[in-house]
Amino acid sequence: MIPLIITEFFFIFFIIIIIMIIIVIILIIIITTIIIIIITTNIITTITNIIFVIIVIIINSGYEYVSCYEKTGQNACA
Repeated sequence: MIPLIITEFFFIFFIIIIIMIIIVIILIIIITTIIIIIITTNIITTITNIIFVIIVIIINSGYEYVSCYEKTGQNACA
């Protein structure tokens, strides 16, 4: 009877350890996916910011060209 109780205890302990390992693995997967999502969104926002800045620079240079031409009547910006 005593060995049966010991083996049951070890069996329950083993099941608890397996459940804890599974929970830890799930938590690690969730944390890594959250970190990957944060990194990719940061990369995407920086790329869109760079594209936006380039577009604004192109638009501003075009406006400067037009304003220079309107002020002097000739291409003074070139």
